[in-house]
Amino acid sequence: DNFNAAIKLAQTPPGMGTTTDISTTSRALEQRRCLILAAVGSTAETTPNNPTLKNILNAGFLVKVKSWLDEILAGSVGGMDLLLHLLTNISPLPVTKEMVTSSRLGKAVAALEKHKICVGSLNETSIKNRVRQVKESWSASVKAQKKSTSPAELDVRRKAST
Repeated sequence: DNFNAAIKLAQTPPGMGTTTDISTTSRALEQRRCLILAAVGSTAETTPNNPTLKNILNAGFLVKVKSWLDEILAGSVGGMDLLLHLLTNISPLPVTKEMVTSSRLGKAVAALEKHKICVGSLNETSIKNRVRQVKESWSASVKAQKKSTSPAELDVRRKAST
């Protein structure tokens, strides 16, 4: 519940108000998102099987991160620093195929290499390296999750998807 409260504080409020309010709110949101990404990313690096981390991911964390990425690309909250920080901190997450596909974050990350924020920018190499790192880490995570899933769990998942 405390984590969900922190996530809500990092969401863009509807109708942010005046230009001054938008600028102040945008900076506050950027800082909050930076802290949340660092906490979750460092937990994933040090203890990837942490039950709280798994609960956070299962509760739709990647959906929130996708909306944050969309706002970075739209230029409404954050910029290059937050983008690079986001990519670095989502890389070690112990994701499943379902999490990546349902959040659509995997496609969004892959599309970054062709986005105007990347192509021809001074940070193009850094972005592409981090995108590659996310792809490799998540691919390994999906494979590891698949191996660790019991046959009974796989059967339940198959039946649920039909």
